[in-house]
Amino acid sequence: MALEYLRRSDMVAFMPSRLLPSEGLFEVPLDRYPPGFQVVAAYHPSAMSDPLLAWVLDRAHAHCGAAK
Repeated sequence: MALEYLRRSDMVAFMPSRLLPSEGLFEVPLDRYPPGFQVVAAYHPSAMSDPLLAWVLDRAHAHCGAAK
């Protein structure tokens, strides 16, 4: 989904290089890694009963060590 969104917008993204090449997208080589950044998961409270959302949030917490 991110690939299609990027193709249709003027946005940029940091993404795994294994997703490239992809039609309409290109890699911009960097001389050094960018500074760290915060990742925010935003969702409507009514979606908390969704098993997929719960699974994704659990994986993110486990991988990033974020507090629930």
